[in-house]
Amino acid sequence: MSQAPVESAPIHINNPYTTRWARVYDRLFNVPPFTQIRRSEEQALDRMMAPTFRQDDHVLEVGPGTGRYTVEFARRVSKLTAVEHSPHMIDQLNCRLERECVGNCSVIHSDFIACELPQQYDVVVIIGVMDYVADPSAFLRKAATLAKRELLFTTPYCGTLAHLHRIGNNLRGIAVNCFNEGQIRGYLPDFDLQIAPAGLHTSLWRGLTLVCRATRP
Repeated sequence: MSQAPVESAPIHINNPYTTRWARVYDRLFNVPPFTQIRRSEEQALDRMMAPTFRQDDHVLEVGPGTGRYTVEFARRVSKLTAVEHSPHMIDQLNCRLERECVGNCSVIHSDFIACELPQQYDVVVIIGVMDYVADPSAFLRKAATLAKRELLFTTPYCGTLAHLHRIGNNLRGIAVNCFNEGQIRGYLPDFDLQIAPAGLHTSLWRGLTLVCRATRP
């Protein structure tokens, strides 16, 4: 059940997929080579999720989009709260939750940075959002304050493929962030970090994505 929107500045930088492309987002990214990239990311996420989620957890997901991962997260825990700033994505997310008969997920329409959440959560999950965040340090700091135990998130990796991806998006007027492991560790100095490359990871390059699990010591 969606809550009322909170008016605020968006957390994303010129990301068209959250607006006019929301209805076809899943179809756009369900063609080669995106399917291969996503399969690699999902495999890495699945390995991280196994020790992360517990059956009685209350999880916060930031930027669920159309809910590609939300359903799987919700099925592993007791309760899931999702914060999404795009009403277009929320429409798709609610349709998916209803279609998949997910009853333990509540959706908040808000910008994450401006949203005043009343509690901490066992785990905070952020998948596919760091690409467009205006202030990654502030964003992850807030996520860390809300996590009782762990953060599970992905970031674009600052490598060859990610640079090409970034250049391609810049040509379309879309700003995309890239990160290396040192930056991520610098953002979360009080957490133990496990970082795994994914997304067309080969012996020649480390892929497009870093899947990160940050645990309180």
